[in-house]
Formats: sequence, C-alpha cells, structure tokens
Amino acid sequence: MRDAPKSTLRWLFYLKFTFVIFMNVGNLCTLFLWVPDGDPFIWLNSIVFVNAMNIMGVATYGYFLGLWHMARGYEIVNQHLNEIFQRSPLDEWKLNCIWSLYIGLNRTTQRICGLYGLQMLAARFDFFIFCVINSYWSYLINTSGTVNFTMLIVGGSLYWVRLFDFYLFDYLCDLVVQYQSEPKHIVSETQWTNELSAFVIYANSSKLTIRICGLFQADRRQWYSLMCAIMSYAIVLVQFHLYLNRKIY
Repeated sequence: MRDAPKSTLRWLFYLKFTFVIFMNVGNLCTLFLWVPDGDPFIWLNSIVFVNAMNIMGVATYGYFLGLWHMARGYEIVNQHLNEIFQRSPLDEWKLNCIWSLYIGLNRTTQRICGLYGLQMLAARFDFFIFCVINSYWSYLINTSGTVNFTMLIVGGSLYWVRLFDFYLFDYLCDLVVQYQSEPKHIVSETQWTNELSAFVIYANSSKLTIRICGLFQADRRQWYSLMCAIMSYAIVLVQFHLYLNRKIY
C-alpha cells in the first residue's frame, strides 16, 4: 500500500484506538471508586466483571479492524482504477488484477460479518441495556442530593465515550459500503473493451450490504434508531420511578 489512507479512515482508526484504551482504563478506575474496602470476595467478583467488560470491548475491536482494512482495500482499488482508466490504451492485465482483488474484498467482508455476527448482536444488546440503565442511574444520582463528583465525571465520561465508540462501528459500515459501491464515472471517458464491460457489470451487480446476523442493516441510521429506543426506555424507567415514589408517599 504505497498511498496513505484518507484522513477519514486515519482519524477513524485513531479515535477507535483511543476510545478502547479510555474505556479499559476507565472501567478499572470504577473498580476503585465503587467497590468498598475490606471485602476480598466483592473485590474478586468486581475484578472478574471489569475484565469481562474489557474483553468484550477488545473483541469487538477486532471486528472494527477487519472492516477498517476492508475499507482501506476498497479505497486502494478505487485509486488504482482511476489510474488505469486515465491511461490509454487500457491496461487489461492490471484491470484483471484489480478485479480479482475487488472480488476477494467482497468475499472477505461477508466472511468477517458472518464471523462476528453473533458477537456484534450481543454487543448491541449489551450496549442498549448499558445505556438505558446508566441513563436511569444518572437521573437517580442527580436527584438524590448526594453527588460524588469524581464518580459522576468518570461514569459520565465512560457513558459518552461508549456512545461515540459504538457510533464508529456504524459509521465505518457506511464507509465500507460507500467505497465498495463508488460510482465509476470516469469509465465513460476510456476505451471500452470486453474486460472493462464485464468489470462494470460485475461492480454494478455486486452491491454490498452489511447486516448483523441477517436481522438488520448496520449503518448510521440504525444507530440513530437505537438512540431513540434508548431514550424512550430510559424515560419509561423514570416514569415508573416517579409513579412508585408518589404511590409510596
């Protein structure tokens, strides 16, 4: 790969890596803030729980890296295709090589989505539960009158970082689909051959769709829908809390 990645992919990689490190360190910090001293059994259970949360974050990072490399591969294919189309006569041998790489990227992307499908479905369910419960807890803490600002800052930072971290998944899925189906407008300006015609037909008929276990499509629209669901269920929990308090008193 002689060319550097686009700034979008480069900063996406740096942000994801920073978020993973921040969440792992932040989860360890919560272990010292929330767990009381003097009970080794509680400490042992908390350490296992925190490590399990960190393992889940690192495991999904592998899925992100796989899709990131696929987006980088499609970017390279598009760059070389533009170089080929701008030359005259058309380099058919290089076009066939790029075509083979394009087919390999399509198959590899589908395999990555299949391998990580159940894991990403579980990660989305965990993310949904995490956001709903922590939204409800933040309401309880703010209305209780006894706010620990250190716990509030650490917990709030982890909450918002995890929100944006999960957004990067769906944003990257959009980028992979965008790079894979990038229109080849410059093709009409080149010498038309049978190989070029066959490649254009294949590229137009092999539109990529990234789905989670075949249930729903992974993209930014799905992330926004998930955010609406999180807000709705968090509001329902708050309403139940207010109703039960009024009923008790």
